[in-house]
Amino acid sequence: MTNTNETIFALSTVLGKSGVAVIRISGNYALKALNHFHIKKEIKPRFATLVDLYDDSSQLIDNGIIIYFPAPNSFTGEDVIELQVHGSKAVIKIILEELSKIFVMARPGEFSLRAFLNGKFDLTQIEGIADLIDAETKMQAKQAIKQISGELERLYSNWRQRLITIQSKIEAYIDFPEDIWAEKSELEKINNEVQSLIQLIQEHL
Repeated sequence: MTNTNETIFALSTVLGKSGVAVIRISGNYALKALNHFHIKKEIKPRFATLVDLYDDSSQLIDNGIIIYFPAPNSFTGEDVIELQVHGSKAVIKIILEELSKIFVMARPGEFSLRAFLNGKFDLTQIEGIADLIDAETKMQAKQAIKQISGELERLYSNWRQRLITIQSKIEAYIDFPEDIWAEKSELEKINNEVQSLIQLIQEHL
């Protein structure tokens, strides 16, 4: 069970040799990382600041960039610290070990879960983020972007409203078959609305 009171961290980039590795921290105590790594510079919110990172014994681990995103204006809606360091396996391992002394390693999807729980994204948008990460084609990426932007949620909401309207008309016909709903023209209108909606959904799929 996720404890949203815990401050979590995780490697956000693929583990392996690379120019840059990104490590994210999220939670009420994210700023504790500054003291833990002996960072003395002033860290302005949303500014990239070059810093040196030191371990418990004051040995230099690496130098890198730190960015602070204060709550609620962050991906998760919590205080978020982003560390951009050299993508050395050794450096990454040391930094993750240091963070584990004060924070909890995030479970898969936990950052997105917190974003959802804090109202930063709806479920469709969260699914879109996952789809964008897994996208292998241009079309898949474009579809995922639509989800993230909320476009699909608005589309689905429109379909839902149209279905509710159609349902209410059908119920009225069942309850009052002798009234105007029994007229052929009205029944044809309902049928046309159903067929139109079916076509839209099929084209979308």
